[in-house]
Amino acid sequence: MPLFPDSIDELDLIYAEPPFTHVDLELYIKEMSSHSEMLAAQNDELRCYSGQLSECSAEFLSYSEELALFCEALQRHTRHNPLLDMYLVEFTWCGAVALANSEELAEYSAELALYCGAAAEYSADVLQY
Repeated sequence: MPLFPDSIDELDLIYAEPPFTHVDLELYIKEMSSHSEMLAAQNDELRCYSGQLSECSAEFLSYSEELALFCEALQRHTRHNPLLDMYLVEFTWCGAVALANSEELAEYSAELALYCGAAAEYSADVLQY
């Protein structure tokens, strides 16, 4: 059964079975418009959230790059002070985690952007119907 019927007759058939005995088409259209507006509002929120995820991803990437530069500088000093090697391992690990977080957030942001696009299309279909 389609989500949105193609004709009034099809709509009547869907709602002719109990407990639906009469279709108030005007009320149905208002409900669908309200549903579409709600979807549009949620879509706006999701786009905002996607943008925030992108910003966080960029920050993690920047943090990872700064840590990589710091580790390079620290590695030059480990020849003179072997105790720094322990810190080098820790900072290298932190940089790898930051890079992984950046990639994961970028993936989430991209998936959310795709979802927003699909939700916008669905909302437009609801309004068109």
